[in-house]
Amino acid sequence: MSNKPGAADLVELLRIVAGMQPFLMADHSSEELQALDLASKLFVLPQDEVVPLATAFFAKNGVPSHHNWVSELATDEVHRNLIRHGYFHKCADGRVRITDAARKAIMSGDPYVITTIEEDKAFFAELAKYLSAVFEDDNVDMPYLLRDVVDQFPRSLFVGRFKEGYGTLQDREQDMLLVLCSHFQVRGPIEWTLPTSLSESERAAAVRTLGSLAERGLVTTLAPEGELDSKKKQDPPVALSPGVAGYLFKGLGSLVNFGMAMTRYGSFLSADGIRECELFYNDDVAPDVERLHRAFSRERYDRMMEALASHGGRRSLTFLLYGPPGTGKTELALQLARGSGRSVLQADVAKLTGSYVGESERNYRGLFLVYRFAALVMDPAPVLLLNEADAFMSSRVQVKRSNDKYENNIQAVIIEEMESFEGLLVATTNNAANFDDAYDRRFLLKLEVGLPDAATRLRIWRSRLPELSADLAERLASRFRLTGAGIETVVSRFALIEPLEDRTPGYPDLMDLCALVERKAAGTKRNTMGFPTNG
Repeated sequence: MSNKPGAADLVELLRIVAGMQPFLMADHSSEELQALDLASKLFVLPQDEVVPLATAFFAKNGVPSHHNWVSELATDEVHRNLIRHGYFHKCADGRVRITDAARKAIMSGDPYVITTIEEDKAFFAELAKYLSAVFEDDNVDMPYLLRDVVDQFPRSLFVGRFKEGYGTLQDREQDMLLVLCSHFQVRGPIEWTLPTSLSESERAAAVRTLGSLAERGLVTTLAPEGELDSKKKQDPPVALSPGVAGYLFKGLGSLVNFGMAMTRYGSFLSADGIRECELFYNDDVAPDVERLHRAFSRERYDRMMEALASHGGRRSLTFLLYGPPGTGKTELALQLARGSGRSVLQADVAKLTGSYVGESERNYRGLFLVYRFAALVMDPAPVLLLNEADAFMSSRVQVKRSNDKYENNIQAVIIEEMESFEGLLVATTNNAANFDDAYDRRFLLKLEVGLPDAATRLRIWRSRLPELSADLAERLASRFRLTGAGIETVVSRFALIEPLEDRTPGYPDLMDLCALVERKAAGTKRNTMGFPTNG
């Protein structure tokens, strides 16, 4: 039997182990002993845990049989270890059984049945700790011998992939690749440079190793042309190539610090960090919003991507939400992400706009590069959110000033990046008329989120202030043509009257606040503080 058994081989291997009497080892055949040893290695379990696992796999309904050897050798500690590793589940009656995930994995021929993200967390914490000691201790020379750290975590999903994919690299190459992997996990897709503390010989050896990895396409030089100071001795910054990051970190995206990388270009929101918010839409828009929710769901998203690919298209879904301010376009994008378990990379035009020639273009390319890495390692794929996208995607202009040329250069970069974009992009805008036609063609779906009608405003009022009577809610909804954001503002200010003015607010306060917010939306003069001026 090979070290990489197929599903049938793996089941047969467990069948042999399940029939053994472990406490009579001397009486077993060499084939049985070899099977036990191989199973122990494949499942990364000691032999006294492999036998209960094998027996449980073949027991009726997944419940281990109660032979003497089970009660004598499968101790509580063994059961606890198998439960911790994810192979066993403790039932309500106190018995243990093999988990459905373990049984399914074994039937598919996977010997590394359960890996937990906790194991990968522990591995990366130890790796970062070790690297910190290496680079801060002048007595530690390269190579770093990081494979010693790797061997401590055989159950890490990352470690398994690293050994399988890059275990044949030279020692120094493996070490350097692990350094870059640790940097990627701690800081996200941000370039790494050689520490200044390295001696000349160490630096030279590291540069040679990085060059070897670059030739293999495992690392990428990130320094833009002309960025390094030719008068100073500088090593070009490097990073993992997207392919390597995608292979090693797929499904481990929650461990990668994309928030650090996004501080340059905007912000990062994890799916569980987006607050739930109930949104209401007019009857003519609600069906399209429901379609969007379906499109964002994992199963539908995957099917849509496959459909695009089968017709020769890019695996890219791009959506434009447009309409007046305050109608919930940004919140809709966030709720679409939250509902489908997707994180959000939100761009910030203020951070993207640079002060020097070419800086803005580099920032926009950097934004799309960070998203590319995030899409490769996160499951499900994240959302790239271009909020108030008319600031990003305005129409190109005839060059009359030097600044016009720079603006057009930025537009060209964004169009180029969107042309090769793969993943999920949502743009919002209050003014779609300012969009260049080149952008308009690159959105698969465009949805207008208009002003709420009276019926929708009534639903918003009842949701935000459920204590309102039906009659009062209907009077507010019909009298004031407020957006959802406007109603939210009124409700927030209404809640502050009691603690601010030591009085119980009433319906007249709501009327005054609605009038103030409505005047603000119309651009007319309003009270400075934004509160009613009741005496």
